[in-house]
Amino acid sequence: MRSLIEFIFPRKLHRVAYFLRLFASNIGLGVIFATSSPLEQLAPFLGFAALAIYQVLFIGLPRLRDTGMSGWWILLAFIPVVYVFLSIILLFRAPEYHFEREAPHGAEAI
Repeated sequence: MRSLIEFIFPRKLHRVAYFLRLFASNIGLGVIFATSSPLEQLAPFLGFAALAIYQVLFIGLPRLRDTGMSGWWILLAFIPVVYVFLSIILLFRAPEYHFEREAPHGAEAI
């Protein structure tokens, strides 16, 4: 059960996982947008909003953490033109790894 929750709500996302989740969620958003009619207003809007929030919080934010950027950058995702550039940057930016080296006796670890 824990692995399922970690799959749905990841803490970090690498480039390929980010691309695949972003692609799938954009396909879902496109299907919701294409299949809704102007007469149906509430149900498609709720589905669109839920998927968009998932995309920002559980796809974009873990990728920001993986690249070592501040989580505050996710606020730019609410500006549509800036979100496109932010997505491209997150797709191609390498992950940041933090390795702890063992310190000699009596010294602090880095």
